[in-house]
This record gives sequence, structure tokens and C-alpha cells, in this order.
Amino acid sequence: MNILNLFKPKEEKKKEKKKYISYNQRIIDHLATRGFKRKNMNFFVRKINEDITQSIIFGHSPQGRAHAKYYDVRVCIELPKVLKTAKELDIPISRVALFSSNIGELMNPSSYLEWLVTEDSSESYDNGVVDSILEHIDRYAIPLLDKFCTVSSIVGEIKKRGRLYRISDDMHACIALLLYEEKKDFFWFVEQRSYEMQFSIYDQEVHWDYRNPGVPLNKICKSFLDMVDKLEPLWNT
Repeated sequence: MNILNLFKPKEEKKKEKKKYISYNQRIIDHLATRGFKRKNMNFFVRKINEDITQSIIFGHSPQGRAHAKYYDVRVCIELPKVLKTAKELDIPISRVALFSSNIGELMNPSSYLEWLVTEDSSESYDNGVVDSILEHIDRYAIPLLDKFCTVSSIVGEIKKRGRLYRISDDMHACIALLLYEEKKDFFWFVEQRSYEMQFSIYDQEVHWDYRNPGVPLNKICKSFLDMVDKLEPLWNT
């Protein structure tokens, strides 16, 4: 042995990088008790049936900070048959999910919510983050997902223009109404939305028949009704 080696400073053990928070076993186990299976890196999925899929998604961003991650949790409801139908009829849908929201936006008052974890944050701090995330999931995400776990509850929310609809996509709503409700509900919805798109700058009510408008359509309304026309194979069945 070279005696000089005895006086060399010991190399510090390389610090192991923290795993993404969605790998945390407590989170995995806790969501499993609620019926969610981990899929890919950041997705937890609960398939209610062939019509409804629910997801809890963990996003992350450093926001310009080295060795840091700001985690946000999103709550999503998907209608696979709606997406399949849109693809078959070549109808663009802006969002994969009918409903997708940061968990903080489910609170009252709502606010964008995220949690910071750094490479240097302590185990105690990290455990507190996990506790807080799970508490918010149980308090805000699970009740909403349990409430909207049937097609009747979802289309009912669309018809009354409730929370699920307000941050959704109009064509998502149209196809869902055609697949799961009476056709009269679909035609009512189209009339309401096309009126709002055509006359949004007017205060007074005007007579409106979107099938025979009698006035030039503005760009937004025309685009919407052009997409509605593509749904004719559904309402004629």
C-alpha cells in the first residue's frame, strides 16, 4: 500500500437524487385503497367502467430553481367513448379529459396549489408534503370523483352548465349528450351555445334559430356549428 494514500481526504459519498414524489410508497398505497393504480411515472388511474376513467396526475416543474421541484396535483375525468367518437368523425377536441383541474381549484375559495420539494429538504419536511398532498386528495379530489362516477351524473352536470362543463370543451359536451342523453338535450345545448357565441356582445334577447339564422354567422359560432354538422351521423341513428 502506498503510505501517501492514507493521507488523502476521503471522497464524499455521492448523494442519491430524490425520486419523483409519485414514487412515494405511501402515496401509491393510499391511492390504491381508493381504487387507483399507478400508470407510467406520474399517473394514477381508476377505471370506473368502459364509459368513465378517472385520473390523479402529479406534475412537476423546477420553475427556474436548481435542485427543486414544485409539484401540482391534477384531477381528471375522461369519457373514452367520446374521444373515440370524435376521432372517428374527425372532430378536434382541445382536451383529452372532459374535466381537468388543479386540486387547489376545487377548494373554496379556489387557488392554484403546489408543493415544493428540494434535494436538500429534510425527510421530516418531505413527509409533511406527502401528508398534505394526501389530505387534499381525500378532502377535495375523492369526493368530486365519487360524485361524478356515472354518466347520468356527468351529463346532468353538463345540462345544468355546472363545474364539469365550465372548464370543458363544447364538442366534448355535445358528443356526451348525444351518446348518453336524449337528442332533444343535445339540440337544446347547441341552441344555447350557438346563441351565446353569436350574440355574446348584445344585452337584449333576439330570436334565434341556429339552423336558419337569417344573419351572417360570426367566426366562432360558424366554427362551432360546422363541427356540430359533423355529428349528424349520431343524431340520425
